[in-house]
Amino acid sequence: MNVDQKTIVERTQASDTEELLDRVTVFREDMEPEAIRIIEAELSRRGFTDDAILAHAKNRCESNIVGDDGSALRCTSCDRPAIVEDRDWFRVFGKLPIFPRSVRYCELHSRERHESRPDDDDGVT
Repeated sequence: MNVDQKTIVERTQASDTEELLDRVTVFREDMEPEAIRIIEAELSRRGFTDDAILAHAKNRCESNIVGDDGSALRCTSCDRPAIVEDRDWFRVFGKLPIFPRSVRYCELHSRERHESRPDDDDGVT
């Protein structure tokens, strides 16, 4: 597979630091070697040492959910690593519950979901 370096560099420079840390640690197996080198160079430019990257990897690996193949699973709502799996309703137009489904949330979306969930929740258990 050909890697378009210019596009990778532009996207890397535009990405937030946490996303880059996740890509170079948690999702490393899914990445091309050249992309890893570009991201590591960008993190270094932003002042991150190898020790800081390893600390991020250790923190993420202790909390993220992995699939049957051992790869990290992503949040249902974004590309961050999932830390919690739950059941929820698939809703038509975001309103009408049709059937239960499995969902995964990162730290951010798990917290948002918990805070926005009403006490008389109609969630699936």
